[in-house]
Amino acid sequence: MKLSVRTRLTLGNVGLLALALLAFGGATRFVIGRVLWGRLDEMLVQQAQNDASRQRQQGPSGPMGMGFEGPPRGFGGPPPGAPRPRPGELGLLLRPRHWSFDNNNTNDEAPWSTESLGEAKRVKPVFGRGEEDGQALRTYTLPMKDPEGNLHGAVQTAIPTGPTEAALASVTYSLVLLLPVLCLVAGLGGLWLTSQALAPIRQLTEAASHIEAENLAERLPEPGGGDELDQLTKMLNRSLGRLDDAFTRQKQFTAHASHELRTPLATIKTALGLLRHPDIPPALRDEAIASADDATDRANRLIGDLLFLARSQNGALPVRRASLKLAETLRTVVPAPASLEISPTLTFVTDRDLLLRLVSNLVSNALRHTPPEGKVAVHATRNGDILTLTVTDTGAGIAPEHLEKLGQPFYRPDTARTRDDGGIGLGLSLCHAIAAALGGTLTLQSELGKGTTATVTLG
Repeated sequence: MKLSVRTRLTLGNVGLLALALLAFGGATRFVIGRVLWGRLDEMLVQQAQNDASRQRQQGPSGPMGMGFEGPPRGFGGPPPGAPRPRPGELGLLLRPRHWSFDNNNTNDEAPWSTESLGEAKRVKPVFGRGEEDGQALRTYTLPMKDPEGNLHGAVQTAIPTGPTEAALASVTYSLVLLLPVLCLVAGLGGLWLTSQALAPIRQLTEAASHIEAENLAERLPEPGGGDELDQLTKMLNRSLGRLDDAFTRQKQFTAHASHELRTPLATIKTALGLLRHPDIPPALRDEAIASADDATDRANRLIGDLLFLARSQNGALPVRRASLKLAETLRTVVPAPASLEISPTLTFVTDRDLLLRLVSNLVSNALRHTPPEGKVAVHATRNGDILTLTVTDTGAGIAPEHLEKLGQPFYRPDTARTRDDGGIGLGLSLCHAIAAALGGTLTLQSELGKGTTATVTLG
């Protein structure tokens, strides 16, 4: 079963928050433990250092020959004869114990930690563990030296660990009791984070639901910030822009096609209406028939061009490649007013019919806009597998604002021209489609008053 994005995001956020809360609880317990055990160690060290300092100040009269007079009174714990500390009394230090390494120890009490005492013989203070009356103890053993710096004994301090461990157990228990609450907080926090994270997507979804084919000019609100969602929104807006442009061109194409087809059909209908009259003069009858025939040819050409464009845009245009001698092949579609300046030996592999239609359209267009005293020339060069074919003229040229739009179907720069002079605006569209079908491109360069150059590059 595949979970939804919302469910996966919610579970992820809940899991992350739960781990963060558990990590925080564990860190809290660790820090509290470090603080409590650190405090106990500080107390043990301070008691041992104070006791050692006091022994040194009392002079060399002690039983170990280094100023010891037995356990100090009134320091670091209860006085002699006082009751021993009970379990649960936090921070209650026991009286220090002393030992001599010169076999003259008069202290009859055993050390709390024998191992620590052995470490102290290597002049190394050491913490250890011990036990007394069933109580676990934390011990600290400090080596003792005489005024000459010779090691003679050690002092050992101790404190019960039960109260500290009980305090830590209480903290742990409290954290465990808080676990359900923490999970609930994590769940609510995960739901809130998921809702906040998906809010921009909900806004985009709502905005996108109002965009239809009739209002593709609208755009989705961009959240900004440059993150993935912002980049996705910008990409969708660019796609909407392309769709809007495509729909606009499609509407214009349909409107222009309908208009262009309506003209020959109206001519045919008018001619048929005249032919219905039995007493129509022969000359008028012949004119009506010729007009209907011409309109039919025009409609057929228009329908053929439209089908050709549709097939080229769908990638269904058949291409049959063969090796051609370009000069010999193109001579059939380049009329006498235009000059064919191509080497007789130049060959190229391409579709003959498509190439002839492409060059024929370009040359016809150049001749139509070039005065009789002007010049139209066709050139071709080959560089490896690349053929560059140009059709240049010295006609009136094309204004820059019209140059980029000439490839659009039914676009005519001069709307005042008649169709006989300027066509219906499909010629260059067909040329672009043929060039693309042959694996090439068509570009136009023009300057008003100097002429136009059409360059076809085929690969």
